[in-house]
Amino acid sequence: MFEFKTEEEKEILADYNNVVRDMTDLKNLVDQMSSTIATQEQMIDTRDQLLDEVYLKLESAETELIIRRKNDEFRQKLTVVK
Repeated sequence: MFEFKTEEEKEILADYNNVVRDMTDLKNLVDQMSSTIATQEQMIDTRDQLLDEVYLKLESAETELIIRRKNDEFRQKLTVVK
């Protein structure tokens, strides 16, 4: 493809080709890592959403238990008063 005058020029081009190949490999690795990071961010967001839902359900259950206890206490007081 190219005509080189010296062996040194051939070696320089070979080194250049190796650098380009290495840079391409690094670019591919960075692309994979970016994809992985985006996936991990999405997983963390999903986990946070699930934890929020669980927290709300627990809070709702706790509120319901408090209301039931208050109702039971009120019923006991009514029974004593009768």
